[in-house]
Amino acid sequence: MKKLILIPLIIVLAVSFIFAGCGKETPAPAPAPAPAPTPAPAPITLKIADFTQVGQLENVMLKWWGDELMKRTNNAVKCEYYFNETLAKQKELLDAVSTGMADVAIVYGCFHQQQVPIIFVHRTPGMPTTDHYTACWAYDKLLKEDATVAELKRTNLVGLFGFGHTGDYIFSSKPVKSLADFTGLKFASSGLYSSAFKAWGGEVVEIASPEIYEGMKRGMIDACNKPLAQMLTMNMYEVSPYLAVPKIGFTMLAATMNMDTWNNKLTPEIRNVITNLNLELPKKAAEIGAQDDVKFMEQIKAKNVTISTLPEADLAKATEMVQFLWDQWADDLNSRGLPGTDLKNKYLGWLTQGPPK
Repeated sequence: MKKLILIPLIIVLAVSFIFAGCGKETPAPAPAPAPAPTPAPAPITLKIADFTQVGQLENVMLKWWGDELMKRTNNAVKCEYYFNETLAKQKELLDAVSTGMADVAIVYGCFHQQQVPIIFVHRTPGMPTTDHYTACWAYDKLLKEDATVAELKRTNLVGLFGFGHTGDYIFSSKPVKSLADFTGLKFASSGLYSSAFKAWGGEVVEIASPEIYEGMKRGMIDACNKPLAQMLTMNMYEVSPYLAVPKIGFTMLAATMNMDTWNNKLTPEIRNVITNLNLELPKKAAEIGAQDDVKFMEQIKAKNVTISTLPEADLAKATEMVQFLWDQWADDLNSRGLPGTDLKNKYLGWLTQGPPK
């Protein structure tokens, strides 16, 4: 009898237990951990080199270009600057950027006529313009010509942009007030200017820019032609108290990049940013150069430098006397199987006509 009573009781308790369990909510599973954020790719580092001291137009423009590149790529590119020969000397810059020791550098064609005979024309007196922007724009166009692109490619380089100084002035240890005063002067010069100073009656001593101050101090040279900024940073007024303002030509400059850097280190998006940025450089250089010219001339005057201006008739005569240099450059290119005559005619045409208004 007791067993009969216990069986229903056990059944009731079991059913109650089951229903009690069914009334409880099943606990939610623990949330999956959030995925770790994808780390941002490390920026691409570009080493940018030049021999000039900080403040000269060469490194001012390279730094403006590098800073703009970092900004326009949202810092996907990091630019490191090596100026004042901290990475390579002036004559070594072509090898430095060609081998990849530097990613970006200005190539000074006057020291490398065999490797880059087209851009060797970067220092040419007797240009048919005195307008700085026109000179920058025309040289940049020359840098983009197919023959120039191929020339740089053979040296493992890509041309970025062409630009230049506002004009070359003559610092001297003796007064230079006329073309006749050039006779017998020992000029520190290079490239096509060497031939020009010889045509004007001077003698030429070819030495690198950083050595000019000591050469002038020791009497090895009497004069040199350089932009105002270089004269100031080199303290040339200490050894050459005379300045002639002939503006006998422009020093044009070619900024280049190592080809392996361009092809393998940069993304297509970054290359596109660089291409568009390069288009702005000739005009930007002209703007900065014009401002600097006024500022630097005031500083020169404050150093008690005696300033003279060559007569217009002498300037015209000096320009006429060196027109053979253009043919000399073209003939040299022709002898190498390059389109020298075509490049000369195009370049002189651009310099004469100027950029589109």
